[in-house]
Amino acid sequence: MDSDSDFEPHIDESDDESWELESETSDSDEITDTESDITNTSSSSAYSTNDTADKTSPKRARSPLDGDDGPPRSLPPFRPGRVQGFQLPDEIRTRTEKSRYLSVVEFFQMFFTLDVVGRLCEYTNESAHTTGISKPEMYKGWFDVEPEEFYRFLALLMYMGILPAPSVERFYSAKSLYNGLWARAFMEKKRFQQLLSFLKVSNREREDPKNKLAKVTFLLEFIQRRCQNLFQPGRNLAIDERMVRNKGRYSFRQYIRDKPTKWGMKLWVIADPETGYTYNFDVYLGKDTGMQGDGGLAYNVVMKLVKRLAGKGYRIFFDNFYTTVKLLKDLFMIGIGACGTILSNRRGFPTELKNVKEFEKGSKRGDYRWSRDEEVLTVQWRDNKTISVMSTFHEANSTVKVTRRTKVDNKFERIEVKQPIAIKDYNKYMGGVDRSDQLINKYHGLRKTNKFWKTLFLHMIDISRVNSYILFNDWRSKNKDVLELRRPNRYTQLDFTEELIRDLAKIALYAQVPVASMHIYHVCHSIIPVVSAKRRNCKLCYDKYQQEKKTNVKCDGCGVHLCFVKKRNCLLAYHTR
Repeated sequence: MDSDSDFEPHIDESDDESWELESETSDSDEITDTESDITNTSSSSAYSTNDTADKTSPKRARSPLDGDDGPPRSLPPFRPGRVQGFQLPDEIRTRTEKSRYLSVVEFFQMFFTLDVVGRLCEYTNESAHTTGISKPEMYKGWFDVEPEEFYRFLALLMYMGILPAPSVERFYSAKSLYNGLWARAFMEKKRFQQLLSFLKVSNREREDPKNKLAKVTFLLEFIQRRCQNLFQPGRNLAIDERMVRNKGRYSFRQYIRDKPTKWGMKLWVIADPETGYTYNFDVYLGKDTGMQGDGGLAYNVVMKLVKRLAGKGYRIFFDNFYTTVKLLKDLFMIGIGACGTILSNRRGFPTELKNVKEFEKGSKRGDYRWSRDEEVLTVQWRDNKTISVMSTFHEANSTVKVTRRTKVDNKFERIEVKQPIAIKDYNKYMGGVDRSDQLINKYHGLRKTNKFWKTLFLHMIDISRVNSYILFNDWRSKNKDVLELRRPNRYTQLDFTEELIRDLAKIALYAQVPVASMHIYHVCHSIIPVVSAKRRNCKLCYDKYQQEKKTNVKCDGCGVHLCFVKKRNCLLAYHTR
């Protein structure tokens, strides 16, 4: 097998050497010069097979009756350099080290490693001691967080994703309907609120003021590298945008009307269509971030995401937002095939295919026509409406049979029509990012916050959880003889997440339901009522009922004014809620 260095990205037109073309046909493909069910093209105004009719036009739309010689050069053979699927981390070399990957938590900790969590603990502790002065109530009773507790914190965030409740208070409520939830088995409510409040993902002193993502860059870059290093995708990949919900105020907040999540941050994502694995991503920071460049925003986004894939024969699928002739040709020059839908008004679209209305009048469902500009093939297919696809690795007349329902004599009947392979492959592989989004959003741990970087932190947990689920399943399929890796045949994402939460929080499978404790975290002092010189609002009455009830009694331990009368003992209720 040739090494990646053998591939030359800048092609000399005079070079007689060519890459080997791999066949796109399958048993169901039909590549033929005569199609009996295609309409008589000589009478159609959309395209003509009569050579004499084309003397006044430099190019014409090609029909299925025309042969396709293919591009002058083909893509390099697919040589990724690694076996498809899970890749052991670089530091794992011996058989003993390999055998230790037997539990779900070990796969999650490949993303949130002990070193990374240690740094997050360091930044969070520093944040608590630095900003605690401005949050005295929250800072009271603070003690430094250690990695073991931080993993429990991550587990609790995931638990709140699989079992959502309206608020954090409901998870800890002792009232009916909510009593018996397991949040207090992870940590007390006040401690969870402290960690969420003082959470920090960066070193404040080293933050670059020009970097909009400075508060979370360290974690984003680490998860990006891990996503790419731990998994070898198949030949086909999809690129699309992903919306992460957050309605806070920041300069790069986006609104996309057609997305299920309309407000939030936009991430450019490249994902594996077979598994939904998030292979690479990049956060969109707005038009003023230098991503426009000479080729435009979409061009630069794609080139940045596929940087590690050059020269290895990958095939990328994307929609009409990204598709341009320049992008497809430049990807081809670096050894990457591309396929995407395109609108007829896009620059570079073949002139001979722009008369879409004429084509629809002179054709029936299943008819297609095409045009080739060296390596770029444009196929136009008539379905319910006309669809145009550009590709650098398909043949024009490669087709498959598909079933469609159509109305004949006021009755719906199923008919078979021909579909170009380029469109079949696009429909099959373009949904990679959508599949990844479905896996992530099913049990996402996002919480309402006006700080965008906290939302990104929570999204990194979700990406790590879903990717580790995919890696674990792949590892199980390759080690079926290992007893510790055996799971039910239908081992779902929910099963994996529940097992991961238990392992991180060290909760037994059949542990007893936790009960509300009278001695909760923030009672770290004696509850002694003392008379104050000033009357102030009872804190519990005001916070809980928005009532201004004055009292001159306060707790000697914490200094909080609370009612202490026969009918209303807020002093006790406040310290035992």
